[in-house]
Amino acid sequence: MGKAAKIVIVENTLSDRFTLYMKNTNPGGPVDVKAKSAMGLQLINNVVNGSPGSSVTPPVLTGRLRASGSAFVGGRFVGDTSKLGVSGGQATPNRSYSEKNTVVTIGFNTEYAARWHERPFRPGPVSTQSGNVGTKYVEKHLKADGKEIFQLYADIVRRETSKL
Repeated sequence: MGKAAKIVIVENTLSDRFTLYMKNTNPGGPVDVKAKSAMGLQLINNVVNGSPGSSVTPPVLTGRLRASGSAFVGGRFVGDTSKLGVSGGQATPNRSYSEKNTVVTIGFNTEYAARWHERPFRPGPVSTQSGNVGTKYVEKHLKADGKEIFQLYADIVRRETSKL
């Protein structure tokens, strides 16, 4: 005489939650955009106000160049330096950005931003007091603050997906 077979009914409780998770975290999903928006705005904040990775700040507290920073996720404008209380002129969002929703673009939009980025730099007295500001300032902050910025993304995704 053999043992009677047990019938096990398996209920799939993961598919709906997994689908919801993927919808929200895929590039362009609400969680992804929220996290990337925070990354872009944090990097702009670091550039104009200093950061743990690089305390060097621009040599002036106000001005058109400093006030012209903006961030995009894909083609979506997510904020500018006006959210940071930076003054000095009309903040006009950058006009050059990637349409790919996997890309965070930050930029500073004045007619002379690119020239300041690329030109040989000879610091004046104000710049010397501020430290090694120099050229390629955004790049310097991205290198100094990259790990912190990507950790911000991970923290937001973790927090937001725990709510799903």
